[in-house]
Amino acid sequence: MRVVHITENPIAGAPYNIHAALNSYTEVCSRLIGAHPNNGNRVFPYDLIIGSQTEEEIRSVINEADIIHMHNFYKEQTLFRLWPDLWPIVMKKPRVWQAHTQRDCKWVNLNIPMEDKTMKHLVIAQYHTRQYPECEVVPNIIDIWDQKYQPRFMEGLLPMVVYSPSNVNLQGWDDKGYEPTKKALNELDRRGLIDFDMVIDVPHQQCMLRKSLGEIGIDEIITGSYHLCSLENLALGLATIAHLDEQTRTAVFKVTGQHILPWIDATKSTLLPTLMELIKDRKALMQKRRESRAWMEQHWDPKLLVHTFTRIYQQL
Repeated sequence: MRVVHITENPIAGAPYNIHAALNSYTEVCSRLIGAHPNNGNRVFPYDLIIGSQTEEEIRSVINEADIIHMHNFYKEQTLFRLWPDLWPIVMKKPRVWQAHTQRDCKWVNLNIPMEDKTMKHLVIAQYHTRQYPECEVVPNIIDIWDQKYQPRFMEGLLPMVVYSPSNVNLQGWDDKGYEPTKKALNELDRRGLIDFDMVIDVPHQQCMLRKSLGEIGIDEIITGSYHLCSLENLALGLATIAHLDEQTRTAVFKVTGQHILPWIDATKSTLLPTLMELIKDRKALMQKRRESRAWMEQHWDPKLLVHTFTRIYQQL
């Protein structure tokens, strides 16, 4: 089975993660066509990039595909603007479209692909499930066995807290809680209780290296969801803070069958005391870190989760 993923931008590496897991852990032959490997300085792994590969190679991959898997974007993207004759070819193949972004986002119309009833619709098991009730819920895969996700369980003289917001001071799903999180970190730093590393706009490989030096990782405490960075933190053996509301917890249950989750809950009003509680007992903190990694190995193993996608492909 030959599956071709198509994405306009890297979406924090999520399409690549599925593509790589399919190639590593299944008999599927996957290719990924993207328009850009980066968002600013945030460079992610990639396969085929439009402009770096020849037109002939891109056309060949599309023509030979058994299944097309599109991410966020639909017809209005670079691939089909450059070569509009590829769109009818894609439309004749079995197709999957996957939502990674809130439905009301400003930079792409995510309602248009939902109107295409001839393809399967998926949504990641995060905040977005409440906005796409008609979509099948799927995991946001990361390869926890990859070297960059191996925990180091480092301990410094002071607890190291890592925070890696993909942006600052945006709204809605893109609100990463930057201001209240920065305030809490600065306060604890002022008191001499922690060290912290705020990782912003750097290549993904560098981001993972810096995170691996941490003991506590903060995702976000605003939207009621977790992000891909939470999964990275947990895989790296960080005690991971986020606020998951009931809808998000239900989404995680759908892909893992687990009600007991590894996240440490905090909101804007409780982040500071939550951090203070974590850092007062380094032994208990290390235990929580080891439990985080163990949970990922047991319940977020890409060797198992990737078969969600192979089953979907086989049913098309």
